[in-house]
Amino acid sequence: MFAAAIAEHNISMRAMDHISDVVKHAFPDSAIAQGFCCKRTKTASLTYNVLAPVMKEQLISSMKRCVSAAGRPVFSIIIDESTDVSCTKVLACAVMYFDKEAQTKFLFTIDLEGEKAVDLFAALSDGLKLNGFDINNMIGFAADTTNVMYDSPAHNILNHYEIRWLSFHSCVARVLEQWDALIAFFQEEYEVDNNLSAEYILSNLKNPTVKLYLLFLDYILALVNKFNIIFQSSRSVVHHLYKTMSEFYKSVLACYMQEMYINNTDLNAIEPTITFYFVHIKDMCLGIKVATELSTNSLDKEHKLAFLKRSQLFLIELCAQLKKRLPLQDNFLKMLSFLDPNDFNNQNCQSLFKLYQRFPDFVNDPQIIDNEYRTMKTDDMVKMLLTKNLNCDTFWYELSQLKDINDCYKYSNISKFAQSMLILPVSNASCERIFSQINLIKTKNRNRFQNINVSHILHVKQSLRENGCNNFKPNEQMLCKNFNKLNLSCSDEEG
Repeated sequence: MFAAAIAEHNISMRAMDHISDVVKHAFPDSAIAQGFCCKRTKTASLTYNVLAPVMKEQLISSMKRCVSAAGRPVFSIIIDESTDVSCTKVLACAVMYFDKEAQTKFLFTIDLEGEKAVDLFAALSDGLKLNGFDINNMIGFAADTTNVMYDSPAHNILNHYEIRWLSFHSCVARVLEQWDALIAFFQEEYEVDNNLSAEYILSNLKNPTVKLYLLFLDYILALVNKFNIIFQSSRSVVHHLYKTMSEFYKSVLACYMQEMYINNTDLNAIEPTITFYFVHIKDMCLGIKVATELSTNSLDKEHKLAFLKRSQLFLIELCAQLKKRLPLQDNFLKMLSFLDPNDFNNQNCQSLFKLYQRFPDFVNDPQIIDNEYRTMKTDDMVKMLLTKNLNCDTFWYELSQLKDINDCYKYSNISKFAQSMLILPVSNASCERIFSQINLIKTKNRNRFQNINVSHILHVKQSLRENGCNNFKPNEQMLCKNFNKLNLSCSDEEG
C-alpha cells in the first residue's frame, strides 16, 4: 500500500528511506511497526516488478475480452509524441476498448530513435507486438501533427502563440473583465512616467472600436471553445460528433445568414459566401454585449459600419473553414447516431449496410448483424431497456446480455459491432493527458527515471484512479508474486 500511495501521488521514492523509520518511531509499542522495513529500493521494486506488471496484465486481459463481430480482438489506438525533461523523445500510446463501457487507457511509452513517419510506425508496431497485439486488429486511429504522423510536408512554421489558440478566449475575457482597471493603470503610467508604450496602449483602450472587437471575440470564441470540449472528452462521443458539428456550424451560420435558407438547405449544399442569403448587416447576431455597446457608445455610423463589415468577414471565413475542415459530408458519422439509445426511436435507418462496408475485416456475416438490428426495433425487451434512460455504453452492454427462449444471446453480433464503433477515437487528448502525468513524475529534480519505469508508475496510477491508494487491496496475484532477489532489487536511478 505504501508503494501504491507513493506512485499515485508522485512522491519521491527516496522519501521511503525516512518514512520507514518514522513508522517505527511513531508506533514504538507495535511489533508490526517495528518490523516494518520498506525503503527506497524495495518500494521501487514493488512498484516496477509487482504492482505495475500485474496491473498491466489485467489491462491486457480486459482488452482481449473486447472482440468484434468477426470474433477478433478489436481496439483503437491514440498516439502522441513529445520530448520529456531529459530530452528523450517518447511515443505515448493509449488504447480505446470496450469492457462494459468504452474505456480509454494508457498502454505503453516507447523511446523514439527517429522522428519520421516510418520511425513512428515502427515504434508503434513494435510496442503493440511486445504487448501481444496485432496492429491489423486496430479499428480506429487518432493522432495530431499530420505532417509527421502521415509523412506529409509542413507548409509553414507556426508561432508559439498560434498553437495555444484555445487560450485566446480566456485572454480576451480577462482583458474585458479588467477594462476599467487597465485604463486607470496605463493612465497613471503615462501621466507619471511619460511612458510612450503606456500611451499607445491607453489610446487603444480608450478606442471604442477596440472594445467592440473584443466583445465580439468574447462571444464567438466562447462558442468555438464549447464545441471543442467534445474533443477533450475521455468518454466515447463518436455517436454525438455529427450532431454536435452540425449544430455548431448552423449556429455560426445563423449569426449572419437567413435562418430559412439554413433550415431548408442540405447542410453540405450551404455556401457560406453567397451574399444573397445574408441578413442585413445591422441584423447580424454578434452577442448581447456587442449590441449593448453599439447602442451606448459614441462611435459614428461610418466606424460602426466598418466594425460590422469586419465582423461579418470574420464569420464568413470561420464558416468557410468549418465547411472545409469538418467532415460534414461524411455519412459515416451521421449513421453512427444509431448508437445513441436516446435517439433510437427517431431513427429512419433501416439497414447499417454502409457501416459494414467501412469495416469488412471486423464483420463476418453482415446479414446476421442487420437481422438483429431490424429485430431490435420491434422487440419489447429492447423497448423496456430504452425506458431506463441508460447511457450509450451501458445500453449496448445490457443489450448484449439479453437472451431468447433458448437461453441464447439475442443481440450478440449487433452489440459487438456497436461496441466496436463506440471505441473509435475522435482526438488524441488522452495522450496529451499522459504527457501531463509524465511531466509530474519526471521533473527537473527527478530527471533520471528510465522511461520504462515511468510507464510502470503510470500503470499503477491508472489502476488506482477509481478507488485511490487508501482503498487499494493487493490481489492474490500480487501477493503470490515471487519475492526473490530479482523482484526486490532495482538499479534504476530515480528521484
